[in-house]
Amino acid sequence: MIYMEIQVKYQSKAYIFALIPVFFWATVASVFKIRKLTLSVAELVFYAVLTSVVALFIIVLIKKLSKDVIAHFKKNFKMILLLVILNPFLQYIILFKAYDLLPVQEAQTINFTWALMLTYLSIPLLGHKPKITDLIAGFICYFGVLIIATKGAPFSLEFTNTYGVILALLTTIIWSLYWIYNTKIKVNPVVGLFSNFLIGLPLVFIYYICR
Repeated sequence: MIYMEIQVKYQSKAYIFALIPVFFWATVASVFKIRKLTLSVAELVFYAVLTSVVALFIIVLIKKLSKDVIAHFKKNFKMILLLVILNPFLQYIILFKAYDLLPVQEAQTINFTWALMLTYLSIPLLGHKPKITDLIAGFICYFGVLIIATKGAPFSLEFTNTYGVILALLTTIIWSLYWIYNTKIKVNPVVGLFSNFLIGLPLVFIYYICR
């Protein structure tokens, strides 16, 4: 009984921690539209990654994880490089471009379908078995996205910006692949994130100065 109570307690905390980033991520599109008045996509991506590197570096120092970071680089550098290309490099650039081309409600709604895409890609890549509920949920979710993207006329297939919709859908694939490949590395989450953003910063900077 005590074990079950503890398990429920930690499960509740897990849900709360999962909902907090969802809440903050839901503001990204709106913030992007506001910052668009002064920053380009390339500038926004660069400053976002730079801020992440600084913030995570402070956490690494506080938690004394420097040795873990070095060990992670030595052991998993090739996988780190793959993850970096997916996120923050491709994911941020393509996502912010989609936000630039589409209304906030369209881009954000499409982007939030990444969880379903993660479920579907886990089938061939991780060997997960699909459930009928997953397929039904996917149909309902994507049909809802289609309604929003076509402004209530799903069968017209007329989008505000077709290229923007394609980019937004592409980010769901990239983001899902990022998390799937992340499962292949056993590392402290802070160490993993810091390593990704640190290696990703030069790539993003090159993109920034070349735009």
